[in-house]
Amino acid sequence: MPKREVTIIGHSIHGRSAEGLAEYQEVVDVLAGLSPVDSQFTIGGQVVAIATTEVPTDGFVYLRYIAGHPETGALLFDPGTGELDEFDFEHRFIARSAWLVIDPARRLATLEIRRPGVSASTIASHIERVMEDVMNLQAPTFTLNPIPSKSILEELDRLERIREASVVLARPNFDWTENADQLSQMGDESDAGQVEVGARAPRGKSLRLRDGILGAIRSLAENQIGPIRDFRVNGTRTGENKERRISLENNSERRFVSVHPSESESERVRAESARFLSEFEVEEENNNEG
Repeated sequence: MPKREVTIIGHSIHGRSAEGLAEYQEVVDVLAGLSPVDSQFTIGGQVVAIATTEVPTDGFVYLRYIAGHPETGALLFDPGTGELDEFDFEHRFIARSAWLVIDPARRLATLEIRRPGVSASTIASHIERVMEDVMNLQAPTFTLNPIPSKSILEELDRLERIREASVVLARPNFDWTENADQLSQMGDESDAGQVEVGARAPRGKSLRLRDGILGAIRSLAENQIGPIRDFRVNGTRTGENKERRISLENNSERRFVSVHPSESESERVRAESARFLSEFEVEEENNNEG
């Protein structure tokens, strides 16, 4: 059997409620204390739960999330006979899974990316439900923002012409104004939970490469724990005609893990996630912002 490839993406965590900033250790402790039954919530028509919890002594908390549709059965195909049977799982259902490993002290997390799997937005929605229904917090918000890779500025520097750009900001951990930027100021003045801004160059021309929205993206991408949730830049390099897209989705901090058939994929993912978090260095000023 061939090796299986697994991707682990680093995230920063951001949470608050009407009562103020989230106490991350408290939130994580509550998540870790829920049983698989008590952790179940219906989100977007699917059941989301924490199936497995591990709290070793390394300071990290390991949560295996699952998600699935209880009413969905399965079609079983026999390639030998060509027969197709519908299988009813009764009280069970097919679930997708993903390991979320959290370092609450540094507001960092890793998420195992599967196809199909459990998305960061689904997990964030689940945590919001726990904050509201279990912790009794009012109007909670929680986001998992991908950590920008240091390669982003290098990729942007290679573009000669930029046709369009957009950026999405989630409300930062403290105040919008903690991130000195016109976009953050707009979010603060609007009391917004999220700000999305886009710009497109006139036909045949380019956006300014270091000012305006590109200047904002550059500044925000340098902050590892910040409000940037996503960005997209479409442009061309010198001597090329084919347009390229640079995005946070494709330029976030990640690790690629090869799992041998004889290895436990679950154990390998947990071990590599812990190594990722242990080796990842965050500047102190970044950890006090965003």
